[in-house]
Amino acid sequence: GIPVAHYQPKEGDRARIREELSISQETLVFLNAGRLNPQKNQALLLQAFRDPAFEGALLLMAGEGDLRKSLETQAASLGIQHRVRFLGVRQMRPLLAASDVFLLSSRWEGNPLVIMEAMSAGLPVISTSVGCIPELISDDSGILVPSEDEPALTRAMLLLQSDSMKRKQMGIQAGIRAQAYFDVSIMADAYEKLYKNIRRKA
Repeated sequence: GIPVAHYQPKEGDRARIREELSISQETLVFLNAGRLNPQKNQALLLQAFRDPAFEGALLLMAGEGDLRKSLETQAASLGIQHRVRFLGVRQMRPLLAASDVFLLSSRWEGNPLVIMEAMSAGLPVISTSVGCIPELISDDSGILVPSEDEPALTRAMLLLQSDSMKRKQMGIQAGIRAQAYFDVSIMADAYEKLYKNIRRKA
């Protein structure tokens, strides 16, 4: 469980944080956060983001890791370095408040807290369908794509870029789902009921 309310943006956060980051209020912002390593497969995001239709959008990549240099080189070789920002290690809450869509391209995962944080902030999520992620994201709160499937990832990103209403509705549903299932209080209640049920059966 996570403290869902902590990640819910307050009025004015988006505009203020975008100003601090020198991001136009009109720019569509995709956010990825995680270690820059083979598991997280950020190279796939860069490949998808090379599509010319994303020319007006921005991809923020938060995190550090052994692959940072190679990912920066990849962005430059794809000619998209001007619309990709490598931010290093950052606090998640401000970045979530400033973003429009959260992306995760992992090859494998357990139960990534970062997706729960993004949904708590009211962001729609596009993620590879690995590990427990399909249990976190419902059809109305995000889009799942197969691992390593660049065309599917590109299509999902283009869909949410072009359809602001769908993006907004998915974000609302993501926030509702986070409140209902991910909050630490909900998790504590669920464990308490589980333990009581086990004790009763014993």
